[in-house]
Amino acid sequence: MKKLIVATSLACIIFWLSANSFADDKAEMSKMGSAMEISQAAAKMKVEEMQGHKKVGTISGTAQTQDELETKLSMAASMMGAKYYVITSLSNNNHAFGTADIYE
Repeated sequence: MKKLIVATSLACIIFWLSANSFADDKAEMSKMGSAMEISQAAAKMKVEEMQGHKKVGTISGTAQTQDELETKLSMAASMMGAKYYVITSLSNNNHAFGTADIYE
């Protein structure tokens, strides 16, 4: 049951991330921030730093830039209840695409 809940949550986050692009406009960012109410973004870490932490899933996303992608991955990890994320792949051909493992 827990795997089903995690998979459903991940599917919703991926859909939300693909349907909503981040605007440069501060007003748009403010609207999105108040709607999401994330208290603290997940921290980007290196895989070596994750010994002793429990991996709870994998996420992926696309964005215009690597910085935007890292923001999306951090927010997605937070929404999944993770405290940390480790980027496991990154491609930057015209658009940034990446995957990350998330940890408690």
